[in-house]
Amino acid sequence: MAGATIPLTPAVHQMIDVGPIPELEATGNEIGFPIVRDMDTFCYERQTGGSMEVGSYAHRPIFHYADDIPSIKESRLSPTELPFTADDFDQQLEEALELMPDILATAEMKYAINGLLSLTPDGFPLLGETAEVRNLWSAAAVWIKEGPGVGRMIAEWMTNGAPEIDAHHSDITRFYRYARNDHQHPRALRRALQQDLRHRAPARAVASERNIRLRAVPRAHTTSARRRVLPGRRVGTAALVRAQRAAVEHYGVADRPHEWDARWWSPIMNAEHLALRERAGMIDPRAVRDLRQSADRARSTTSSTSP
Repeated sequence: MAGATIPLTPAVHQMIDVGPIPELEATGNEIGFPIVRDMDTFCYERQTGGSMEVGSYAHRPIFHYADDIPSIKESRLSPTELPFTADDFDQQLEEALELMPDILATAEMKYAINGLLSLTPDGFPLLGETAEVRNLWSAAAVWIKEGPGVGRMIAEWMTNGAPEIDAHHSDITRFYRYARNDHQHPRALRRALQQDLRHRAPARAVASERNIRLRAVPRAHTTSARRRVLPGRRVGTAALVRAQRAAVEHYGVADRPHEWDARWWSPIMNAEHLALRERAGMIDPRAVRDLRQSADRARSTTSSTSP
């Protein structure tokens, strides 16, 4: 309505409520036991009064388009609570029963939904002032466990011009223009919901939905592809390069000893940075323009909030 673009894709998260469960009723509390998160099955079990909620992220990715979400009048309960598809939950229910047989085996299913949550093309939140509308702020695609921290971060950002913690990885302006529109749905679809729950290596590059925006310089794209270059998907991110070992040896760039740290990083990234300083380089003018606009916005925001 305001003219801002927030690249979100609605995705289904399945959850059931089973009960009554005497052990939970005996606590007399809404929550008397810790939440159980089973990372092997991508499920969780959580007390809610005398019942147990069992939620799953392990089912097949079920996505929607925002325009297909029903209105409040059309919804039986809520626009974000869609009819439950039991076939998608059968495997997860078996795994929950195996984990907690004594608690769940005799309970009845009281409530079940396909609930909608929001995913982004890279799995990170969308925080900060929108690119198109000044003074319109976003705090979208935030998981419940991150809510208090995000609230504090946005308050600091609005008040001081920058948050205490570096939020560039979640800045809503990090995407190029094409990634704010039709790109968002297929990228989220190919990532699959479960990927957002796995431990991800730093700087992990995603190969899906490429070749949408190619470099303006003739032959630059084919040359880069031949050198096994995977450009960054966000404004200002470095490329992942796996060629030119000679440059690494010339500049003496050391590799990272730990596999987890080095999985999606290449020493050639540092070597090419040093080569650009000493020699020459070729930079996409559109990327420079996008970076300059982001920097101008950041300077303007900081100056307007500084004492």
